[in-house]
Amino acid sequence: MEPTLKTLVIYLIFLWIPYSRQERFQCQDEPIVVQWHQEESCVHLNSNQNNFLELETDSLQNYTVLELVNSSFTQFGSNHFHAIPPHIEALAIYHGNVTEVYFLSESLRSLSVLDTNLFRFFAAEQENRELKTLEIRSKFMVAVPFSIEYLKGLEKLILRSCNLTTIDMKQLGRLENLIVLDLAENTIITIDIPMKVTLASVRELYIEDNFLHEMNNFPMALPGLRTLSLFGNMWYCDWVTEVRKRIMKAWIMIYGGDGDCENGIYNGGLCCDERPG
Repeated sequence: MEPTLKTLVIYLIFLWIPYSRQERFQCQDEPIVVQWHQEESCVHLNSNQNNFLELETDSLQNYTVLELVNSSFTQFGSNHFHAIPPHIEALAIYHGNVTEVYFLSESLRSLSVLDTNLFRFFAAEQENRELKTLEIRSKFMVAVPFSIEYLKGLEKLILRSCNLTTIDMKQLGRLENLIVLDLAENTIITIDIPMKVTLASVRELYIEDNFLHEMNNFPMALPGLRTLSLFGNMWYCDWVTEVRKRIMKAWIMIYGGDGDCENGIYNGGLCCDERPG
């Protein structure tokens, strides 16, 4: 019996070794066609809660960008961010199923979470000035994350193609370094800009393809604004007429415009409707 048992153990060891190597986190040997792919990217398919934590620093020593494609995480949390070597500057997660992200990193400069069914994003409640770009694209994201205010270093906030309905600019006014704000292709009905709120650093604002009728205190609350997109909304014509004067006076460049206005009025590049009542 003893030789037979030894033989069985040896057989199982040899069977386990290639399996463990296969499960270990590794970059793709050959480039694949993905949105972010570039020479400095490590692309990994089908990451999950377990194999990602086996990530080895040596396997990423020649890369500065990490891309996770078709991943599956119940939560991409602080332990996963901690596993990422500090020389990695950008993390992109797209496709698959990553419904929650708890962000805690002192080294990442860019984070993108695209088309992963994300519905909760939390930033650790401590000041972070390293992250410069945050991009989220998910139809399950219905509000700007409340913890966004802790990301003090943000220069680009891209929440395009989510399902946002209301924006409180007071919340975003705490991001003193924000240059690009992209809220396009949502279902935004209201953008509230209180009189005392100023987003002095914002240079680019994209709000096309929403359901907006008007915005108060605009563009006065964005004194540094240089590029703006407004098309694809439901503007009131009197608001368009008044705001166009302010935009021209401020030398703001308008990006894009509406085409034919089937059921509305064409007003200087935008479709609009008369205000009710």
